[in-house]
Amino acid sequence: MKFEDENELEELLFGNHLEEYDNYLDGNLCTEVKHTLQFRQFEVKGYGIIDILGIDYYREPDFYNITITIYELKNGPIDMKAISQISRYYIGVKRYISNLDLGRFRKRLEIYLEINGILVGSEYPNDGSCFVVDSIPWLSCYFFDISKSGVNFTETDGWYRENEDLKWKNPCLCDGFKMLVNHYRKSSKEPNYKADGI
Repeated sequence: MKFEDENELEELLFGNHLEEYDNYLDGNLCTEVKHTLQFRQFEVKGYGIIDILGIDYYREPDFYNITITIYELKNGPIDMKAISQISRYYIGVKRYISNLDLGRFRKRLEIYLEINGILVGSEYPNDGSCFVVDSIPWLSCYFFDISKSGVNFTETDGWYRENEDLKWKNPCLCDGFKMLVNHYRKSSKEPNYKADGI
């Protein structure tokens, strides 16, 4: 099952209406959607319109910690186009922030900035999208599932190929790793360490 449209999914998350559903959560998505400041349909000129933008911040005596979270919502599969879209928003927000005149704040306080992205959709298509998401440190992905009992959001990560063979040894890779270990042993004053299986 899907939502009627992406606007319904956006309203559910942005309006914090999750409590209306009996079984709505797995993976703490509802806590991630509650931010100090939230904006819906937030335009980043030249880069597009972000479905939901969340900003959290707190101040310590000598620094500000600011976290910006970008949400891209899909009422269907999360494909390469969706990953490209949220990556474009990420670059746009990052460049916008770097262009702000924060000199007067930085004279008094350090500013620590973190930008994260969250993709929400029904599944991955069979195009390798799961591996791309797993390899992007700032990006997380949640699948939604609609049933009679409510809406369930599940964080998804840790993808791998079923036919992988972790015991297979590539001679070139093993030889290269041996050279690195031997180089480290010669150049380091630290105790020698044995690499397992080499």
